[in-house]
Amino acid sequence: MTRGNYEISTNIRQNDEIGQLSKSLDMLSAKLNFSINKIFEEKEKLDDIISRIPEGIIAYDIDLSLINYNQSLLSLYGYSSKTDIENQLKLDLEKQGLLAMLLNTMATNKKQTIINAWRYQILKYTFTPVKNNCSATTGVVILIQDISEGEKLEKMRKDFIANVSHELRTPLTLIQGSVEAIIDETVTSAEETKKYHKRILHETLRLERIVSDLLDLSRIDVGKMSFTLVPSDF
Repeated sequence: MTRGNYEISTNIRQNDEIGQLSKSLDMLSAKLNFSINKIFEEKEKLDDIISRIPEGIIAYDIDLSLINYNQSLLSLYGYSSKTDIENQLKLDLEKQGLLAMLLNTMATNKKQTIINAWRYQILKYTFTPVKNNCSATTGVVILIQDISEGEKLEKMRKDFIANVSHELRTPLTLIQGSVEAIIDETVTSAEETKKYHKRILHETLRLERIVSDLLDLSRIDVGKMSFTLVPSDF
């Protein structure tokens, strides 16, 4: 049993103290064998889940020894099967200034998140302390998410809002200026008044086109606009 063989049996059947002790040892061996097998089953399930997660996973113990990682991590960092994962990973984390954050997570026993650029990617790192049943930190798990696409979309959204704001501000400014000129009677002749009215109409139609384009974009976004595809020479 001390060597890990929990299927062993004493094979002693006696109606005395030795028999009772042998029976107890056999029961202990059977229970340990069942528990150990369940632990290995759960470990295999956990390893299978970790391997299927699209985000990178790194697990360190309290001594900063690498316990586990998944295939997604290798893809994110561009590691091959020949790479010395543990040493190279420590070097790369140190280059990014993340090794200090890893140590800080262990020291403070608090979850931490940071966004960091790595090569051509923008990665989000979540450091989560692993605790035992006494609430003492026994290691850290790092979840790494590639948010490059999300950041690009967010930049496009901000640029779009800025452009729309500019497009709306120009006609509104012209309309406001024209209306104020008419109200203040800066414009006196009928010909000039007509000119300003035309300007207001022109800018109003321009605003209408912008709003119409925004509504079309909204319909496309929610899938309420259909398209008719036709052949093109371009």
